[in-house]
Amino acid sequence: MSAATTAASVAGVYAAALLQVAGERGTTNGVLEACRSLPVALTREVIDLLDHPATARAQAKAALAASLPEAPREIRDLLQLLVDRHRLADAPAIFKEAVRQAELAGGAVAVEVLTAAPLGGEATAKVSAALLRVFGANAQIQVGVDASLLGGLTVRSGDTLIDGSVRRSIAEMKAALLAAPVGVALWSAELP
Repeated sequence: MSAATTAASVAGVYAAALLQVAGERGTTNGVLEACRSLPVALTREVIDLLDHPATARAQAKAALAASLPEAPREIRDLLQLLVDRHRLADAPAIFKEAVRQAELAGGAVAVEVLTAAPLGGEATAKVSAALLRVFGANAQIQVGVDASLLGGLTVRSGDTLIDGSVRRSIAEMKAALLAAPVGVALWSAELP
């Protein structure tokens, strides 16, 4: 099993448990809101500091409790558990997976669109309308910018990726050129 598969399954198990507890307690909406907002506060630097071997678990738990007093109890309990199990680094993936699972259960389909440059209002509306036709009325469309695409756009929904980027086109051309057979005759021919 690859590290990515293991991380995905770990996030899935914790996310499912978090949603189950929140559902039993009637706090699902608050927990999901926290899952959407906490990754901003729980940065890689904060996680590395709290998960560092030199930081005692009690200190890490106290720091989390003090910095997140408004977070739902289920979120605070999960973070405490993750500290105990040395899995705090999995928290952002767990939060993202919890939101994904809840949206799927509610019939929503997450669609991420990345463009090389920001789209104007009319272009965004056209892209959104086309994606709503393809993915359905419950599509939750998020548009972002990734300048490394060079041009075009990519659309991702779950395991489906539609890559219409210039970066991909260039990579395909490069692969085709490198795979083209080059014979000795090419180099020995007289140039006009």
